Amino acid sequence: MNAANDPRWQHDEFDPPTISWNIGINDHTPAVNITPPQSICTVYFRPMPGQNADALLDRARRAAEDNGLEFHVTTRANPMYVARDSPFVRECLQLAGQDVPQTVSYGTDGTMFGAMKHLVVWGPGNIAQAHTHDEWIALDQLDRGCEMYDQAIKHWCY
Repeated sequence: MNAANDPRWQHDEFDPPTISWNIGINDHTPAVNITPPQSICTVYFRPMPGQNADALLDRARRAAEDNGLEFHVTTRANPMYVARDSPFVRECLQLAGQDVPQTVSYGTDGTMFGAMKHLVVWGPGNIAQAHTHDEWIALDQLDRGCEMYDQAIKHWCY
C-alpha cells in the first residue's frame, strides 16, 4: 500500500494529514555533461506523533540494499507535538491575535528542543515561501513577527 494513503501514516490534526519526505540528489559535478563517479541522495522524513518511523526506515533500507546502495541514518528526532488545547497554545494564540491553532506535518528544528516544557513553532511568514531557491518573507510579515515577539517578551518576561 502507498504510505501516503495508508491510515498508519496519517494524522487528522495535521495539515496536510499525511507524512512527507524531502529528497535531494547531489552529484558533486561542476557541469551537466559530466558523469559523476558517485551520487548522494539525502532523504528527510518527517514522522508525526504515533507513527512508527522505524517501519519506513527499514523499508527504505531494504530497497536501498536490494539495489546495491549504501544506506545511513545520520540524524533522528522525535516528532514535535503540543496538544492544540494546551494552555501554552492558547496563550500563544491570544498573543498572535488568532483563534485557531494550526498543526502542520512539515519538519522543524524545534524537534531538537523536545525537552523544553513549552514549545511551539510560532512566527511570521508563509511556509510556501520558505526553504526554496528564492526563499523570502514580506516586510509586513517581519513587522508582524516583531510585534508578536515584543508582546511575548512583555507577557512572559516582565
